[in-house]
Amino acid sequence: MREVAPPSGQQPPATVVLVDGTVVPLAGVAATASDRHLARHPEELARYGPHTRAWCRHDLQWVLSWAVHDADGQPVDFVAQLDWLVRVLDSRGYPLASLADALDELAAVAAGNGLAAAADRLRAGAERVRTGP
Repeated sequence: MREVAPPSGQQPPATVVLVDGTVVPLAGVAATASDRHLARHPEELARYGPHTRAWCRHDLQWVLSWAVHDADGQPVDFVAQLDWLVRVLDSRGYPLASLADALDELAAVAAGNGLAAAADRLRAGAERVRTGP
């Protein structure tokens, strides 16, 4: 087991405020996607220990915030942020195929919560992780 410490540092935003003033909650979407992903990948819980779920939610909440901002035309480059996360996780030995699966799950949950444009970016991101830039 490669047990990880709990998430530290800057926490992901709980909401995103769109240009039109709409407040988009992120935590529930990320938590649902994380739970579904880890249900399909229990080996991650065994491999990374008791803080796996917290890290999965943390990372997916950040990724969702980038996708929502980018889809709303705000100054966040989803692809650049995702590429950074891929480099970090890859350097730590995290399986990128699992990240792609998590992004697909996040896209499905986002689409089901009225975030179609963000979901499109997440699906494209999953494909980018699978095939490379």
